Amino acid sequence: ATGRNINPNAWNNWYFGGLNMQIEHHLFPRVPRHNLPKLIPHVRAFCLKWDIPYCTTGSLEAVSDVFLSLFDVSQHVNRYNEARAAHTEPRSKKAKALAG
Repeated sequence: ATGRNINPNAWNNWYFGGLNMQIEHHLFPRVPRHNLPKLIPHVRAFCLKWDIPYCTTGSLEAVSDVFLSLFDVSQHVNRYNEARAAHTEPRSKKAKALAG
């Protein structure tokens, strides 16, 4: 899932500044963050009714997922840079001279 909540509790709500309720925040961006927990049961019920996945996770798992995603992206960038370097031809003397 690309959108998820981090389990709301006093610590997570304070630490993440209310951003741990991403699903509700993105559905209702004008709702003040202190009211987002009130929306959770309604959004969950809607998702259940329409068979829409509602993803929630713990804070450690969420942070771990972020680091794993960043690592995955970095591996794609490394492969891209390696492939690009392998296909780059050395510049000719004339091209070097024109470049200054």
